[in-house]
Amino acid sequence: MALASSTISDNAASAIDADPKKCPDCLARFDFKTSIGPCGRCYKLNAEQDSEKLEKIKTFPMCKGCSACSDRLATEYCGDLKVAATEAGAEDNDLENLTTTAEMWRSQKSQARFQGKNRPKPTIPNMPTPYAAPSQVPTPSQQPIQPSTPFVVPTSAPNDLSSRPSPGQSRSQSTKDPQVGFVARTMFNNKEVVKFGKVIDSSSFNVPMPDIIERILTRINKDWENISEENLSRHDVSVRLFGNMEPLEESMNHSIGTFYQMHSAHAQSTVYLKRDPKFKSVPGAFICFEIHINEQAYQSRTGRDIPALIGSSSNKRKNISASYTSSRVISQPTVSRIALNSRFQFNIPKLRNNNATSAIAFNIANGTINDRGNVNIDWDKDIQWNGHLCDSPFAKGKMKMAFEFTRNDGDQFVAKRFFNIGQGRDMPVELSDNANYLLHEYSNILRGNFWLGEFYDLADDENVEVSKTFSFTECYLACEVISADGFASQASGAREKTLTDDDEVFWLIEPKRARAVDRWSGSMDHPNFLGKRHQTAMAFAHFTLEISKGSLVYVDLQSTPGVHSKTGLSTDILFDVGTHSNSDDKGLTGPGDFGREGIEAFEKQHKCLSICQKLSLIPFDVDEDEDTEPVSKKRRTSNGNDESRDDSDA
Repeated sequence: MALASSTISDNAASAIDADPKKCPDCLARFDFKTSIGPCGRCYKLNAEQDSEKLEKIKTFPMCKGCSACSDRLATEYCGDLKVAATEAGAEDNDLENLTTTAEMWRSQKSQARFQGKNRPKPTIPNMPTPYAAPSQVPTPSQQPIQPSTPFVVPTSAPNDLSSRPSPGQSRSQSTKDPQVGFVARTMFNNKEVVKFGKVIDSSSFNVPMPDIIERILTRINKDWENISEENLSRHDVSVRLFGNMEPLEESMNHSIGTFYQMHSAHAQSTVYLKRDPKFKSVPGAFICFEIHINEQAYQSRTGRDIPALIGSSSNKRKNISASYTSSRVISQPTVSRIALNSRFQFNIPKLRNNNATSAIAFNIANGTINDRGNVNIDWDKDIQWNGHLCDSPFAKGKMKMAFEFTRNDGDQFVAKRFFNIGQGRDMPVELSDNANYLLHEYSNILRGNFWLGEFYDLADDENVEVSKTFSFTECYLACEVISADGFASQASGAREKTLTDDDEVFWLIEPKRARAVDRWSGSMDHPNFLGKRHQTAMAFAHFTLEISKGSLVYVDLQSTPGVHSKTGLSTDILFDVGTHSNSDDKGLTGPGDFGREGIEAFEKQHKCLSICQKLSLIPFDVDEDEDTEPVSKKRRTSNGNDESRDDSDA
């Protein structure tokens, strides 16, 4: 069956901004409809297949308040609203009192349920009562902003989808936390692997889709580990909707709430959100996923066949290594949980042990870069951010800690600082060393973003197809504003001492992202993968060494899936990258800089595959004195200009 175009329509965009009170199918509005998705009648129509029952459902009465639809509904309002009105003394035709008292009654009922009390009676406005007035019931705007998953929620997402229970707070304690349920079944060769069972779960609306897939795979791998030594990764599977339906383009890197809304607002929403018959009666927002195991991808990454208990389309092992120009028998990047041979691997983040925050102000640097890749940093005291910084880190690697920072406008970020610079965890990091290394990391990101643009321009000029999904993270170099009494923030680690005017506490601030991470290379490990994205990443690293005239190479390339803040398109966001400089002094551009030893390791391990060759990047095994020297060396200089170009082309 031919489907309509998967391009997001204007209706989809408007539905994403809609609140739960509006039905995306019939566009009717119900003042007390609390779940995002179709109204009661449309929900029943979408779930029913029998034509006779469909016609019958169309005649069912609906509650004008909450959209409940039933053949047993005898009046204009459902039982909850009628009980609220009757107990409060409102007349049936008094819609204002009816809706007001119902809202209060429902809010009080929810509060009492979470506190283990009996259901309270409804309250009439301006009447004395022992029960809480509406102003005493906390609203989302009155609740403190709680940290959430490191992810930038798209600007098109509704504001009421961003509330989440704070760490340590159960779901039942968050009364305004929209949820979406989902089920996932494992598929191989278009057949369900029934021995694995189904993964059934629910999530807050603002959890990123990459993290949802990681959560599903973690559950699947508990069974997979019983038959294989190699876990499934996100690169080994394809995510589909029920019936092997490809999700809408650009939807996989948004939050699960936005993912649901984009598909529910589509003209073919009944096809995209079709349910497994066993889950038709589940109320509210619900998604049926299929996780299809890609046999070729799994074999390419691991060098192993699909386990016999699952079945394989080929009983004969393929000679995977025969297609490699390198001795390495892998073709896809490993996920961050599978450690590469890098001396600067990050540990699994440790969750913070408290939710305390402190008010803070940051002065933000203005960083610019010229056409030669030189970074200039100016401080403008007019650029200041105010907000709240968590006192404890939510993640901690071998060298940096990450703290959640919420700006006063509600935007959420991650603030990082060094606590170890390679001298051991027990050795404190001086404020000056922290500032110096954060300055280098900030410069590396700005320069890397500039050179990535040059790399893509070169690919366009040479008509070479590369993966253009990569982008560098937004980042801000910040200096903490010290309080008048001379004390820094609790998170700074310098709270215990009084600071002087010469002491400065620096931070590197980045937007929140998904936790799922893809590693393309390590500090001293540079595998040669055949995949297009990995070839692009390693060709870019090669390009940085060439455009810098051998003085700098980008390593430790890692990215997380996300949405580009300017284009709105899916992207692989590069962050926490490292560099090696052509120097005998280690640590020149950061604590992970191994100097000339690091560059030599890259040159020794890197193999120029098809993308490097098509871009005419200089192979490291070519004698520069030979006549066969690639023209690229004559052409590219540190500013990326073409010096050998004919003057007539200028």
